[in-house]
Amino acid sequence: MKPQDPRHNEALQTLRLLEAAGHKARLAGGCVRDMVMGSSPKDFDIATSARPEVVMKLLASHHLKVIPTGIDHGTVTLVMPHGNIEITTLRRDVSTDGRRAVVSYDGATFEEDAARRDFTMNALYQDQHGKLYDFHGGLHDIQARRLAFVGDPVTRIREDYLRILRFFRFWARFDLIPQPSALDAIRAEQNGLDAVSAERITNEITELLNCQAIAAPLAAMHQTGVMAHVLPGFPNKVPLAKIIPTLESLQPVTPPWRWQARLAVILYFASSETSETMRLKLSNKDRRAVLWGCDGFDAIAAAGSEVADLLSFVTRCDREAGHGSLHEWLHPVWTALAAYFNEAARDERLRKINAALDAERKFGARRTTPMPVTGKDVMETLGIYQGKRVGEILAALDRAWLNGAWTTRAEGLALARTLHS
Repeated sequence: MKPQDPRHNEALQTLRLLEAAGHKARLAGGCVRDMVMGSSPKDFDIATSARPEVVMKLLASHHLKVIPTGIDHGTVTLVMPHGNIEITTLRRDVSTDGRRAVVSYDGATFEEDAARRDFTMNALYQDQHGKLYDFHGGLHDIQARRLAFVGDPVTRIREDYLRILRFFRFWARFDLIPQPSALDAIRAEQNGLDAVSAERITNEITELLNCQAIAAPLAAMHQTGVMAHVLPGFPNKVPLAKIIPTLESLQPVTPPWRWQARLAVILYFASSETSETMRLKLSNKDRRAVLWGCDGFDAIAAAGSEVADLLSFVTRCDREAGHGSLHEWLHPVWTALAAYFNEAARDERLRKINAALDAERKFGARRTTPMPVTGKDVMETLGIYQGKRVGEILAALDRAWLNGAWTTRAEGLALARTLHS
């Protein structure tokens, strides 16, 4: 972490303002972890003894913009030129139900605040002078690349069952060594995931599928029974050990495509019911894209071999999975899936996949450039006004256009006359 990072400087300035007013304040959680691990934090969070209404009044007096984003949970957001800073009042848990906690802010200490955090690596604090505060051995765990819960794993999990999935995501994100007792606790408490909302589960799974070191975490999710609560029916067609190398091979696919690519592979090898029963709440756009990652692999086998057929298929890929999806992620997904076929079927599928991509590279401009002949042109030139017949001629013109059989308006109208004769 470079000390001249303006976001870091703004966070330090905020600490000074809070402490100058008589409050305790430290950088907290993920930003401290990331700096210790030598990476640039995604954002900066501050923990303080000041209550949220006090924080808002103090910062407003310095002409700073503060938003009460989570004031009921003790959190306000300071809007700064280089990024927002979340400021949360120190708290202790009073009670939990596995989904949310009832917390108290009155007189809570940093030690008590740390005790309610999930993992030791996330229970770190740093003051304005750079001094680190570690109440649960987080620094030692980071050095050992160990992922461990704060205190008793079962207790931490029962406070919020989503921590089960967070455990696997952090494992995949940082390529860590899991705490053995944590895996035992996860296996024992896995049923608690059924009470977690699909929205929260979706965020964790999509982030996990974007990570690099997914092999061991996914295997452990399967072995502990967690997979059945998130993606029931996976794996189904082949053993997980044969699927993981394919999922790993999709690492070069860049986010936000990567999680879609991997989920498409997962659904391809899952039971036919998995897409309906999985605990993921995807947008219509994302769901359509992922399902096309499965269905399109079979659909391309039935596509024709002319340039027009292949370009039409690329257009469908754009429509179903997003503009540029064939090149960005469908091509590597389908190439990987083809490897599971016998040699003859594999070669035929690869030939068609590569032909579509080659057609797009060479002739893609044809499908994105409007034809210089319209329906009105056809009606006026040929003197026909039957919608069905006009549509048939336009469809034939479009196919010939994609195949490169004509390029100018005059050529198009000449072809229209031929088609109508």
